[in-house]
Amino acid sequence: MSQTFKAIKYSKPSRGGFQLKTFTVPTKLQDDELLIKVSYAGINPVDIILYQYAEAFNVWGEEWGMGREFSGTVVATGSEMEFAQGDRIVASTKSIKETQSAVGQYIVIKRSGWVIAKLLDNVPADIGASLPLSYMTAVDILNVQPSITTTPDSKILVLGGGTMAGFYTLQLLKNVYNVHDIYSVQSTKTDKLYAEKFNFKVNSINYDTETRPITEVTQEIITNTFHGEKFDMIIDTIGNSDFFADIGSFLKLNQNKSYVTIVGDSVSVYNNTFWQHAKLIWGSIYRKITNKLFNPGYHYAYVMMNPTDENLVSGVKYLSEGKIHGLIDSAYSIEKFEDAINKLASHNAKGKVIIDLEEK
Repeated sequence: MSQTFKAIKYSKPSRGGFQLKTFTVPTKLQDDELLIKVSYAGINPVDIILYQYAEAFNVWGEEWGMGREFSGTVVATGSEMEFAQGDRIVASTKSIKETQSAVGQYIVIKRSGWVIAKLLDNVPADIGASLPLSYMTAVDILNVQPSITTTPDSKILVLGGGTMAGFYTLQLLKNVYNVHDIYSVQSTKTDKLYAEKFNFKVNSINYDTETRPITEVTQEIITNTFHGEKFDMIIDTIGNSDFFADIGSFLKLNQNKSYVTIVGDSVSVYNNTFWQHAKLIWGSIYRKITNKLFNPGYHYAYVMMNPTDENLVSGVKYLSEGKIHGLIDSAYSIEKFEDAINKLASHNAKGKVIIDLEEK
């Protein structure tokens, strides 16, 4: 008798939305394929955004998979695979559109379409599932200008230290690259969470208790703490445009310094339509073009994560060594999948929202 499993699929919001479907576990694999029993799947903003994009771009109503990262155990392998049955792995898709669903009890993946790393013994499966997209985004942020981000005496401002990409960025800067002068715009709740759970502390600007504009507080840091020396890099993981009106007051100009964003000029509303998201993206593209054309004295970078095996393997290594920590906000069963989506869309998650697919 064939074994079955559950997975989340969708075609577009107007055609039934997310659907929990039953499939048959495959018994035959291609040479370059892996069959994996999924333990946990991470849910990310891009999952919700792509779901909204499907309304405009999934013209023929194809069935798309949900989720772009997961941890699990190899059940079977094709003949050309370097992994073995029983290996614990973490993986993330390279594709924008993915037909296989990470939010499912089993998944078949092609080696060429996914980045994969073995989970080391002391890295829990749920933490592994929270790693790929956020960590590799942080790596790509810092790789925009390594001459700044790997130099201990650099001065770096992070907007959105409470996001997962922001948290990994802070940890890499402090624990791997030993950067001393890091300031993070984040809440007092985030301060307390990082300190109590991981004994991790950075200089912070608490937007939830600070009554003055963040730009004014930043100017005070430059004047009183840095004695007039400005920041070498501003990293935005939440969506902000407050600094551009007078960027030269905060960022060293004409010295090959950078403003790096992964969102754009404003906080992303994940459930917005494609056209609303497109407006935000095009705003960043316009800023990048004008930055190139008019050379205002700094480098503007809009980062989209480029997944690689090398980056994912480094993340697992740093987790194992305790140099970085993953953070889980909440875990939901596959039947409660839409509750997980709603939690993520609320912007109230402190850590990764994951789907628990392990058999209890």
